Amino acid sequence: MKAQSININVAFEFCRQAALGLLTMTVLYGQAAAIANASPDVSSSIKLKEERVLGVAQAALGKKMWFGYGLRTGKSGCAAALSNVLKQAGLPYKGSAMVISVRRQLLAGPISVSEIAVKNSPEYGVDQVKLNQVAKPGDLIFGYTQPPEKTNMGPDAHCGVFAGAGQVYANDWTDGIWKRDVVDRFFAWYKYVYVVRFLNPKSEADRT
Repeated sequence: MKAQSININVAFEFCRQAALGLLTMTVLYGQAAAIANASPDVSSSIKLKEERVLGVAQAALGKKMWFGYGLRTGKSGCAAALSNVLKQAGLPYKGSAMVISVRRQLLAGPISVSEIAVKNSPEYGVDQVKLNQVAKPGDLIFGYTQPPEKTNMGPDAHCGVFAGAGQVYANDWTDGIWKRDVVDRFFAWYKYVYVVRFLNPKSEADRT
Protein backbone atom coordinates (compact mmCIF):
# COMPACT_ATOMS: atom_id res chain seq x y z
CA MET A 1 0.00 0.00 0.00
CA LYS A 2 2.85 2.37 0.83
CA ALA A 3 4.56 1.71 -2.51
CA GLN A 4 1.25 2.17 -4.30
CA SER A 5 0.71 5.52 -2.53
CA ILE A 6 4.18 6.68 -3.53
CA ASN A 7 3.52 5.72 -7.14
CA ILE A 8 0.24 7.66 -7.13
CA ASN A 9 1.96 10.73 -5.68
CA VAL A 10 4.74 10.50 -8.28
CA ALA A 11 2.21 10.18 -11.09
CA PHE A 12 0.20 13.11 -9.74
CA GLU A 13 3.30 15.30 -9.49
CA PHE A 14 4.34 14.31 -13.02
CA CYS A 15 0.92 15.27 -14.39
CA ARG A 16 0.95 18.57 -12.50
CA GLN A 17 4.38 19.51 -13.86
CA ALA A 18 3.35 18.52 -17.37
CA ALA A 19 0.19 20.65 -17.15
CA LEU A 20 2.17 23.64 -15.90
CA GLY A 21 4.67 23.22 -18.71
CA LEU A 22 1.90 23.02 -21.30
CA LEU A 23 0.22 26.13 -19.86
CA THR A 24 3.51 28.07 -19.94
CA MET A 25 4.16 27.06 -23.54
CA THR A 26 0.64 28.09 -24.53
CA VAL A 27 1.03 31.55 -22.95
CA LEU A 28 4.44 32.10 -24.52
CA TYR A 29 3.19 30.96 -27.90
CA GLY A 30 0.25 33.35 -27.67
CA GLN A 31 2.52 36.26 -26.80
CA ALA A 32 4.91 35.45 -29.63
CA ALA A 33 2.07 35.15 -32.10
CA ALA A 34 0.65 38.49 -31.01
CA ILE A 35 4.02 40.19 -31.49
CA ALA A 36 4.58 38.52 -34.84
CA ASN A 37 1.17 39.52 -36.07
CA ALA A 38 1.43 43.12 -34.87
CA SER A 39 4.45 44.13 -36.97
CA PRO A 40 3.08 42.97 -40.31
CA ASP A 41 -0.17 44.82 -39.63
CA VAL A 42 1.68 48.13 -39.20
CA SER A 43 4.01 47.60 -42.16
CA SER A 44 1.14 46.38 -44.32
CA SER A 45 -0.88 49.46 -43.38
CA ILE A 46 2.00 51.75 -44.39
CA LYS A 47 2.58 49.88 -47.63
CA LEU A 48 -1.13 50.01 -48.42
CA LYS A 49 -1.19 53.81 -48.05
CA GLU A 50 1.85 54.18 -50.30
CA GLU A 51 0.36 51.88 -52.93
CA ARG A 52 -2.96 53.73 -52.89
CA VAL A 53 -1.33 57.13 -53.31
CA LEU A 54 0.95 55.82 -56.04
CA GLY A 55 -1.95 54.16 -57.84
CA VAL A 56 -4.08 57.31 -57.82
CA ALA A 57 -1.10 59.45 -58.90
CA GLN A 58 -0.48 57.14 -61.85
CA ALA A 59 -4.15 56.98 -62.84
CA ALA A 60 -4.42 60.79 -62.73
CA LEU A 61 -1.79 61.37 -65.43
CA GLY A 62 -2.99 63.81 -68.06
CA LYS A 63 -5.88 65.07 -65.95
CA LYS A 64 -6.69 68.34 -64.20
CA MET A 65 -6.63 67.41 -60.52
CA TRP A 66 -6.84 70.88 -58.95
CA PHE A 67 -10.61 71.40 -59.01
CA GLY A 68 -12.68 71.89 -55.86
CA TYR A 69 -10.58 74.37 -53.89
CA GLY A 70 -11.74 77.71 -55.28
CA LEU A 71 -8.99 78.12 -57.87
CA ARG A 72 -9.76 79.76 -61.19
CA THR A 73 -6.80 78.18 -62.99
CA GLY A 74 -4.33 75.37 -62.34
CA LYS A 75 -1.27 77.63 -62.36
CA SER A 76 -0.96 77.38 -58.57
CA GLY A 77 -2.87 74.12 -58.29
CA CYS A 78 -0.20 71.77 -56.94
CA ALA A 79 -1.60 71.64 -53.38
CA ALA A 80 -5.18 71.26 -54.57
CA ALA A 81 -4.12 68.52 -56.99
CA LEU A 82 -2.21 66.64 -54.28
CA SER A 83 -5.17 67.06 -51.92
CA ASN A 84 -7.44 65.36 -54.47
CA VAL A 85 -4.92 62.54 -54.93
CA LEU A 86 -4.88 61.93 -51.18
CA LYS A 87 -8.68 62.04 -51.00
CA GLN A 88 -9.06 59.58 -53.85
CA ALA A 89 -6.54 57.33 -52.10
CA GLY A 90 -8.90 57.28 -49.10
CA LEU A 91 -6.70 59.29 -46.74
CA PRO A 92 -8.41 61.45 -44.08
CA TYR A 93 -7.32 64.97 -45.00
CA LYS A 94 -9.47 68.01 -45.79
CA GLY A 95 -6.98 69.31 -48.31
CA SER A 96 -6.15 72.86 -49.31
CA ALA A 97 -5.05 75.05 -52.21
CA MET A 98 -2.02 76.10 -50.14
CA VAL A 99 1.05 73.90 -49.79
CA ILE A 100 1.74 75.04 -46.23
CA SER A 101 -1.79 74.06 -45.19
CA VAL A 102 -1.45 70.59 -46.72
CA ARG A 103 1.81 70.13 -44.83
CA ARG A 104 0.22 71.22 -41.55
CA GLN A 105 -2.68 68.83 -42.06
CA LEU A 106 -0.28 65.95 -42.68
CA LEU A 107 1.77 66.71 -39.56
CA ALA A 108 -1.30 67.18 -37.35
CA GLY A 109 -3.47 64.46 -38.89
CA PRO A 110 -4.51 61.05 -37.55
CA ILE A 111 -1.64 59.26 -39.29
CA SER A 112 1.94 59.67 -38.07
CA VAL A 113 4.28 60.91 -40.79
CA SER A 114 8.02 61.31 -41.12
CA GLU A 115 9.42 64.46 -42.73
CA ILE A 116 12.82 63.74 -44.27
CA ALA A 117 15.16 66.44 -45.58
CA VAL A 118 16.49 65.87 -49.10
CA LYS A 119 17.92 69.30 -49.88
CA ASN A 120 18.96 72.38 -47.90
CA SER A 121 20.94 74.41 -50.40
CA PRO A 122 20.45 77.39 -52.73
CA GLU A 123 22.16 75.48 -55.53
CA TYR A 124 20.09 74.49 -58.54
CA GLY A 125 18.97 70.89 -58.73
CA VAL A 126 18.01 68.02 -56.43
CA ASP A 127 20.49 65.25 -55.66
CA GLN A 128 18.74 62.30 -57.32
CA VAL A 129 21.04 59.76 -55.70
CA LYS A 130 20.12 61.02 -52.24
CA LEU A 131 16.44 61.30 -53.21
CA ASN A 132 16.36 57.69 -54.40
CA GLN A 133 18.07 56.59 -51.17
CA VAL A 134 15.66 58.28 -48.75
CA ALA A 135 12.37 58.24 -50.69
CA LYS A 136 10.05 55.40 -51.55
CA PRO A 137 7.48 55.40 -54.37
CA GLY A 138 4.25 56.77 -52.90
CA ASP A 139 6.01 59.20 -50.55
CA LEU A 140 5.01 62.85 -50.86
CA ILE A 141 7.55 65.48 -51.91
CA PHE A 142 7.57 69.17 -50.99
CA GLY A 143 9.77 72.05 -52.10
CA TYR A 144 10.07 75.45 -50.39
CA THR A 145 11.86 78.73 -51.02
CA GLN A 146 12.00 79.41 -47.28
CA PRO A 147 12.12 76.89 -44.40
CA PRO A 148 8.91 74.82 -44.36
CA GLU A 149 7.70 76.49 -41.15
CA LYS A 150 7.61 79.86 -42.92
CA THR A 151 4.80 81.25 -45.08
CA ASN A 152 5.68 79.82 -48.50
CA MET A 153 2.86 81.08 -50.69
CA GLY A 154 2.17 80.67 -54.40
CA PRO A 155 5.32 79.86 -56.41
CA ASP A 156 7.38 79.77 -53.21
CA ALA A 157 6.29 76.14 -52.66
CA HIS A 158 5.42 73.07 -54.67
CA CYS A 159 4.35 69.50 -53.89
CA GLY A 160 3.73 66.14 -55.51
CA VAL A 161 4.24 62.39 -55.21
CA PHE A 162 7.54 60.55 -55.56
CA ALA A 163 7.26 58.05 -58.41
CA GLY A 164 10.64 56.36 -57.99
CA ALA A 165 13.88 56.46 -60.00
CA GLY A 166 14.28 60.21 -59.54
CA GLN A 167 10.86 61.04 -60.94
CA VAL A 168 7.78 62.68 -59.44
CA TYR A 169 4.09 63.20 -60.14
CA ALA A 170 2.96 66.81 -59.83
CA ASN A 171 0.68 69.51 -61.16
CA ASP A 172 2.30 71.37 -64.05
CA TRP A 173 1.85 75.11 -63.45
CA THR A 174 2.05 75.88 -67.18
CA ASP A 175 -1.21 74.11 -68.03
CA GLY A 176 -2.66 72.67 -64.79
CA ILE A 177 -2.18 69.07 -65.92
CA TRP A 178 -1.00 66.29 -63.59
CA LYS A 179 2.23 64.91 -65.05
CA ARG A 180 5.20 62.65 -64.35
CA ASP A 181 8.70 63.98 -64.93
CA VAL A 182 12.21 64.10 -63.46
CA VAL A 183 12.37 65.76 -60.06
CA ASP A 184 14.33 68.77 -61.33
CA ARG A 185 11.49 69.63 -63.71
CA PHE A 186 9.43 70.70 -60.69
CA PHE A 187 11.78 71.11 -57.70
CA ALA A 188 15.26 72.12 -58.96
CA TRP A 189 15.19 75.75 -57.80
CA TYR A 190 13.74 75.19 -54.32
CA LYS A 191 16.25 75.58 -51.52
CA TYR A 192 14.41 73.21 -49.18
CA VAL A 193 13.12 69.86 -50.42
CA TYR A 194 11.50 67.31 -48.11
CA VAL A 195 9.93 63.89 -48.42
CA VAL A 196 6.90 63.07 -46.26
CA ARG A 197 6.26 59.39 -45.53
CA PHE A 198 3.17 57.86 -43.97
CA LEU A 199 3.75 55.78 -40.84
CA ASN A 200 1.23 54.12 -38.51
CA PRO A 201 -2.05 55.62 -37.25
CA LYS A 202 -1.64 57.82 -34.18
CA SER A 203 -2.92 56.71 -30.79
CA GLU A 204 -5.38 58.85 -28.85
CA ALA A 205 -2.50 60.11 -26.68
CA ASP A 206 -0.54 61.23 -29.76
CA ARG A 207 -3.49 63.23 -31.06
CA THR A 208 -3.98 65.27 -27.88
